[in-house]
Amino acid sequence: FGTWCPNCTDEAKLLARLSPQYKKRGLQILGIAFEHGDDQKGQLARIQKWKAALQIPYPVILGGSSNKAKASKRFPIIDAVRAYPTTLFLNADGTTEAIHTGFTGPAAGKEHAKLVGSFELLIEKTLVDK
Repeated sequence: FGTWCPNCTDEAKLLARLSPQYKKRGLQILGIAFEHGDDQKGQLARIQKWKAALQIPYPVILGGSSNKAKASKRFPIIDAVRAYPTTLFLNADGTTEAIHTGFTGPAAGKEHAKLVGSFELLIEKTLVDK
């Protein structure tokens, strides 16, 4: 995701809402931000400000440049970063359950509700009851 991306912000808000609901069952979320520019100090400051403003409860790290080709090199598990956000759903053993590209925000009404439901199903599928 990127702090500059409205759809990424919408998705982060959803994940922040779902995080406490599923955390006891083993859900772990890690945000990896791909930011504009080359000033790492500025990128990190934007991430921290964004995280605080949205009250994101999960860790967020800097992945690098928002350039999709560069971002793709950081994730050999997928063939390419085609859009932001790109969300990977991993099982407890680290295998990929699903990859979701893009995000349909709340303004889309029923389509957003369908997406939320599909995210919840994917989360359920990846969790291991403890």
